[in-house]
Amino acid sequence: MDQVLAMAAQEHAHRTAIRETDRQVTYQELQRLAESRAIALQQLGVKAGDRVAVWLPRGIENVASLWAATMVGAAYLPLDSSHPLSRVRYI
Repeated sequence: MDQVLAMAAQEHAHRTAIRETDRQVTYQELQRLAESRAIALQQLGVKAGDRVAVWLPRGIENVASLWAATMVGAAYLPLDSSHPLSRVRYI
């Protein structure tokens, strides 16, 4: 996923990558979001081989977070944002 999105960001930098109801981002903007989140993950101690749970609604922030996890070599676990906190903690 990381390489595919990086290539898309390079080849289609100014094209819309994701559109939400009231917001949209280009591939370049999405890549920047993911890079900043990857840095934050590394600062939190996440490294290659770790697992990162992502508990966000579908959309820009979710995709950027998933991409960030792959950038640091971690596996991601997308959690349904509609699940209650007790279920998420169990998982």
